[in-house]
Amino acid sequence: MEARIAEKKRTTNWKALCIGMILLQSVLYGLLDPMSKRAYRQLPVYSFLMCRYLLATLALLAFRGRRIVRELRVAPVKHYIVPCLCMAAAFIFSNAGLQLTAATNVAFLRSLSALIAPLLLIFYRKPYGIRGALRQLGVLAGLYLLCARGGLSSFGLGEICSLVSAALGAGALVFGGEALHYISPAALSCVQAGLAVVMCAGMGGITGALGQTDWTVFAQPSIALTLVYAALGCTVAGYLLQNMALRHVSPRLVGVLQCTYPVMTALTAFVVLDERLSVSGLIGAAVILVCVALESLQKE
Repeated sequence: MEARIAEKKRTTNWKALCIGMILLQSVLYGLLDPMSKRAYRQLPVYSFLMCRYLLATLALLAFRGRRIVRELRVAPVKHYIVPCLCMAAAFIFSNAGLQLTAATNVAFLRSLSALIAPLLLIFYRKPYGIRGALRQLGVLAGLYLLCARGGLSSFGLGEICSLVSAALGAGALVFGGEALHYISPAALSCVQAGLAVVMCAGMGGITGALGQTDWTVFAQPSIALTLVYAALGCTVAGYLLQNMALRHVSPRLVGVLQCTYPVMTALTAFVVLDERLSVSGLIGAAVILVCVALESLQKE
């Protein structure tokens, strides 16, 4: 009896810690979107992203390089390549969308990964009840009120990129949970960041962005600060927080918790970009927080 109580307490403590990790990740990501949007006014998106992910990869290798290499030598590539490709591509599409449309539109569409992830979990025969579906719909309604403010003003290439990012992000959550049975969160994060470098360099070469980049812009304090924050705060810390949480809680819960980041995006966009939050947006933020709280209280 005492052993069961102790085990339940440990499980509860781990869940609370993981919830805190994803909420911190949401804060980090929410602060980055408006900062990145300002950086993209001076730099091509793929040039900035290539430097961001290269710096993040080097930081992870400096932090746990030997262990990462040792794990990747042993683990079969097939067990971790899919979530790595999904994560790398998700952030590339997300930032491309951020360059083409409003930060709040990107936040709304990208957060649909919280609804796509449970659909992918069906392939793993994970139970998903009516109450869970209602909470998901509540989150969707809140996101719509917060980010779309009663209706998306347009649906163009930026919105399409954000929607693709949501689908890829859901894949990274679902398949990432399986990959963590074979490699550590640090190794998974390093491969995800490394693949993003390759993808960004390839897209930058194809579009001609790398050749058009004025690399001296990175010497500007505001751009340099944004790059360091994006690489270390959002890529290294953000990836590690997500991957560590996926070891202990379900992808569905992680996806719902990540819906808090548009709240931070909207608040930061108001301060940095003067993208004002309406009354419906405030109501949407409250609905999201209530639904996230209800989801967090449910048993895994």
